[in-house]
Amino acid sequence: MSRLLRLISKRGQMSPS
Repeated sequence: MSRLLRLISKRGQMSPS
């Protein structure tokens, strides 16, 4: 369950909502 966190982290940096 680390790749999911990594994906979320990447998305958060791309589109900080």
